[in-house]
Amino acid sequence: MYVEFNQSGHQVYLPKWLPTLAKQFGSGMMDEKELLYLASTIMLAKWENDSYICEIGTYIGLTSVFMAKVASNYNIHTTVLSIDPFERFNPDEVNPQGNFNSYLYNIKMHNLEGMCIPLACFSKDAARVLSPTISVLVIDGSHHYDDVSKDLNLYIPKVKNDGYIFIDDYVSWAYPGVCRAVDEYFSNKSHALLHKSNYVIYRKQK
Repeated sequence: MYVEFNQSGHQVYLPKWLPTLAKQFGSGMMDEKELLYLASTIMLAKWENDSYICEIGTYIGLTSVFMAKVASNYNIHTTVLSIDPFERFNPDEVNPQGNFNSYLYNIKMHNLEGMCIPLACFSKDAARVLSPTISVLVIDGSHHYDDVSKDLNLYIPKVKNDGYIFIDDYVSWAYPGVCRAVDEYFSNKSHALLHKSNYVIYRKQK
């Protein structure tokens, strides 16, 4: 099975076990198809000793576990750093509240405590302590325009050149703030758009 990135034409071969894994971890946050594209992004990335995955918004950790399992199956020795304020955040009409105990349960149930690391704070406060060696950045935090803009401006500079940026919920009727922030940010950047659906995938370029 292959997935094809609809803007760049990249094709990525998926082994038989991967669709099964995506079906296991697909949810209302990220469905099976989106997880397959996320896995393909991880497979395309270049991995060095200091590389890591940074996830903004983890909810209960299902996508964190999925990414860690994909990396492990490809012998990618990395960390999945998940940034979420969990119960410190007051939910609203477009942003659910994460649950820290559920996150810990999912990580422990899959024996991934050493690979999946939570940072329980708001993304705007976490950026200053992160190293600029992110190979895959997943943005799925607050869906408000100002917050998405901050995440883009704070975290994309932390991504390695030729690293990947995966932004969820690029859906104009449901999350206009996400679409507006993404369109504005990338309008004057040279980063390569690889795929565009209800999520977008970019490769960072100088």
